[in-house]
Amino acid sequence: MRSRLYLFAGAALALGFFALFAALKLLPWLRALLAHWAFLRARKEFDGVLAYLREAGERGADAWAVLARALKRYLGSRSSVDFLPLTSGEIASLPLDRVAGGVLPDVAAILSAGDYLRFGAREAGDLSAALDLATALADRLEAAIADQAKPKREALP
Repeated sequence: MRSRLYLFAGAALALGFFALFAALKLLPWLRALLAHWAFLRARKEFDGVLAYLREAGERGADAWAVLARALKRYLGSRSSVDFLPLTSGEIASLPLDRVAGGVLPDVAAILSAGDYLRFGAREAGDLSAALDLATALADRLEAAIADQAKPKREALP
């Protein structure tokens, strides 16, 4: 009876060590997978907002506000900077290397045009051109991030 009890305790202990080892090895992989899914979801949400603005036909201050918020959220997901509290002038003063692809001047231009049209202008502005520019800068940013990831992938054995 004692030998069975010792065998059971040893098997439970071995199983516990195996579960701990597996959890420690799988946890970084699971975090990387969740980060990758969030990365893909951010672009999908940004493209969805741009498509909504194109289809809605709205050209007023609310449309510019939606574009500005979506652009800031997207950039925040692609960099280590929280863009939501920053103004267009603060974004323009950031170093170019803070976001891959050198997209900060275009971002600042879209946001400053949106600020002007939301708070000071009487006309609606050219939202379709801003949407096209936002799509182009998202594509440039994605390409730059992919280029930065290539050397890391090639260095792996």
